[in-house]
Amino acid sequence: MKRVYYCIFILMAVVAVSFFSLARVSKGGRQLSEGIENAQTEYRLTGKFPNGQVSRLMKEWRDYYRHISFAENTDELNDISKLFTELENSPDEQDFMRQSELIKASLRLLRENETPYWYSLL
Repeated sequence: MKRVYYCIFILMAVVAVSFFSLARVSKGGRQLSEGIENAQTEYRLTGKFPNGQVSRLMKEWRDYYRHISFAENTDELNDISKLFTELENSPDEQDFMRQSELIKASLRLLRENETPYWYSLL
């Protein structure tokens, strides 16, 4: 009977870690997307590159990367890191907006790829 309890405990631990990972990926991706939208809005309104917001976004991205890299495919995360670097070095507003949209789409895909679907469990 002890083995059954141990198996149940291990399964519950795996499920808990999975839900924590999913919540972290989702929450962090939404926060980064909101920060990008704020930077886009500032750039449109002022016409000046939002250095402060982009620096903050880069710091948030590094923290996010560090927290989820244990559970995510690092190739996808490295691709998003490259997009952030290009965002930081965008020469004009049009390029900045394009890089911003690519990052938001990549973060959305990252969240969607982590979301479990019932058909994949069956």
